[in-house]
Amino acid sequence: MKWIKVALPIGVLLVGYLGMKGIEASASDNTITEEVDTRPTVTIEALSPEDVRVQLTSYGEITPLETTNLAAQVSGEVERWNPKFVSGGLVRRGETLFEIEADPSFRT
Repeated sequence: MKWIKVALPIGVLLVGYLGMKGIEASASDNTITEEVDTRPTVTIEALSPEDVRVQLTSYGEITPLETTNLAAQVSGEVERWNPKFVSGGLVRRGETLFEIEADPSFRT
């Protein structure tokens, strides 16, 4: 029974080695290789320019690229707006946006 514990692993290794050598011997390095043409196939066509007119009809909503939200830090009723202070309007630096009614406590 002891000899089986030694002989069995040696036998498995021997059979594996013989199998590897058999596969190696059956694979021949002398395979006939045919030269493969790897150049791309190119075709040439004559081109001529053409005018193409496309008319698109669409509908939707245009939105601005940038928007700014303003929040006043004072309370009161707006008395006058700058006419440029509208959606899409351009207000320059230093221009007054709107005037708020004076607080009665500050009136002299």
